[in-house]
Amino acid sequence: MSTPIEPVIAQDIWSHYAISFSRITTRHQSALYRDVAALAQGSVMDFGCGPAKLAPYLASNTAVTRYQGIDACPLMIQLGQQLLDEMADSRFAILQSSIEALPDGACDFGVSINSYYAWKDPTVVLEKINDCLAAGADFILATPNARLDMDRLMQDTWPDFLLNPDFSKFRQCNDQLAQNGAQNFVSIDTLISQLRSAGFEILNCHGRYFDGGLSYVHAKKGHIRKREVGGH
Repeated sequence: MSTPIEPVIAQDIWSHYAISFSRITTRHQSALYRDVAALAQGSVMDFGCGPAKLAPYLASNTAVTRYQGIDACPLMIQLGQQLLDEMADSRFAILQSSIEALPDGACDFGVSINSYYAWKDPTVVLEKINDCLAAGADFILATPNARLDMDRLMQDTWPDFLLNPDFSKFRQCNDQLAQNGAQNFVSIDTLISQLRSAGFEILNCHGRYFDGGLSYVHAKKGHIRKREVGGH
């Protein structure tokens, strides 16, 4: 019997992080969420949604007809459901599942923010995301790269949350996540190569968020994956 593959990030870390993460949104995160939300349209799938922090930024976008958040952490889902209950918008829903276990679908817009670095096999996950999208659907992937300076980001954020009792845990967990996930802090060229292999066309990319520590790729689902050409 083969030995089970351990996840890149242990489940208990996500559980420890969930509450502080749900309560704190830094200006760096907010800038990214606002920009992504402005591009979204139709049915949206949020892969690795955490406590659905993108959802409130999508609420005023009338081009969004449905939002489906997906995350594997039970506590993240619980907190995300509380947020959606507070929003009271029938367009929004959340589901506990790994990305790999999702059925194929045809949603119009996909997004994955700060989830890639926790994936055991990014190629497999990107192919599954491709299978969940309609032909021509947009997909935004945003994930830390090797330039991420967590100490500097937290020091920059600290004055905004000086009296917030959750900030110490938030900072501690972010440091831990940055250390444990660093093996998947790949270059933007690697992201582009993996996305193309999974069947995506690249529309644009940059590293302007998180003071250069986050790679952002806006892609579009093509019709045929490279690995399928020639019958492979």
